[in-house]
Amino acid sequence: MLLFAGCAESEDLDLLMAPQRPGAGGLSGASGAGGEGSGGAGSGGQAGTVGSAGSLGTGGASGSGGSAVRDAGGTANDSGNAGIFFDDFETGNAANWQSTVPADWSVVTDGSTRAYEQRTVTNSLHVATAGSTLWSDQAVEARVKVLSFGGASTSYLTAVYARFRDLDNYYSLAVDSSTKLTIRANANGSKKTLTPAVTSGMTTNAWYTVKLQVKGSNLTAYVDGVEKASTTDSSIATGGIGLGCVNSSARFDDVKVTVP
Repeated sequence: MLLFAGCAESEDLDLLMAPQRPGAGGLSGASGAGGEGSGGAGSGGQAGTVGSAGSLGTGGASGSGGSAVRDAGGTANDSGNAGIFFDDFETGNAANWQSTVPADWSVVTDGSTRAYEQRTVTNSLHVATAGSTLWSDQAVEARVKVLSFGGASTSYLTAVYARFRDLDNYYSLAVDSSTKLTIRANANGSKKTLTPAVTSGMTTNAWYTVKLQVKGSNLTAYVDGVEKASTTDSSIATGGIGLGCVNSSARFDDVKVTVP
């Protein structure tokens, strides 16, 4: 899987992304006097168990944390205190995502799983986004398989995006056609590469887990759990997430966002 960041983003994108919030844990049941303690009901979590009767009723147990985001089929994903977004595309659709050119994206079968594929290889940014523009600290992680590049150039990329507000404001972790990896920024339409190009260890037609962590002004890149690059930048404060390609075709799966 190779990640590409922006290039020639000439297409307009008007994203209105609804905030996603972590599920709140259940409230503890109050102690009863001689009766049964009632279980607390969590917001999105399970109700607490009923306390046993006795001379002093025992309060119900706390409800478990609710899911922050569910996939399109309604299946609960990460717990509220662990993650704020997850999509493995196993429902067969991409209802959580908005894209610049919807016809370029589709959910496909890859072996025994499903993945989100961007298949158009052109010299412009094809991006799909999700989440809320209100998110600040975030770690966006995805399994990525780069299928092909349109040629050999450092501007031919596959990428994951953090604090994505629009086509002119985002951070990206990108892998180019030479398999070099960089952290990049686009702030108010001004693009800059924040880190020197480093070897990613990635090849085409193979799956890798890529993560871009943004905490305050600290940005850190990982491939398969190994830190590859880090830097600082404070030009973009909030935004959602994205997946994208420039002159490449790629598949993405198991997209997860957590609070670092």
